[in-house]
Amino acid sequence: MGVGEIKWLDHMTDMEIEVTGFSLEDAFENAGLATEETMTDTSQVTTQTIMKFDLTGIDEPALLYAFLDKIISIMDSDGMVFNHFECDIWQEIEDSVQMFRLLVCGYGEVFDSSRHESRTAIKAPTFHSMSIHSENETTTIHFLLDL
Repeated sequence: MGVGEIKWLDHMTDMEIEVTGFSLEDAFENAGLATEETMTDTSQVTTQTIMKFDLTGIDEPALLYAFLDKIISIMDSDGMVFNHFECDIWQEIEDSVQMFRLLVCGYGEVFDSSRHESRTAIKAPTFHSMSIHSENETTTIHFLLDL
C-alpha cells in the first residue's frame, strides 16, 4: 500500500480527492485505494486474488486516468474490489514516442454484498482539475471522480 495520505475534499457533485506519497508510485497506489474507498470499505476486502494489468499513457495524468478508469471498469465488469495496489511506473520510447508505462498488481476479491459495504457508484475519472505535483520527496495528486 502506498505511503502517504488520502484527503476527501468538499465538492458539490463529484468526489474530489487529494493523495500524497513519497514517490509517484506511492501516490498512484493511494489514488487507487481512495477510488476503491469511494466504492466500498476496503478494510473488509481480503486478498483472495491478485490481478495484474499493464497500462500506458502519453504523460502522468493520462496514465493516472487510465489506471483509475481501469479499476472502476474492473468493478463494473468483474465485480472485483481491491484492498491495495502495488504500482511500478517508468518511461519508455514506443514508435519514436515517449510513453509512460504502469504495471499494477491489485490485491482483492469479488464483491460480496453480504460482507462488503456498497458505497458510491463511480461513472468515470475526469481530467478536470487533475494535477500531479512532486516537491521535496513528496508527490501530490489531485483528481475528481464523476459520480
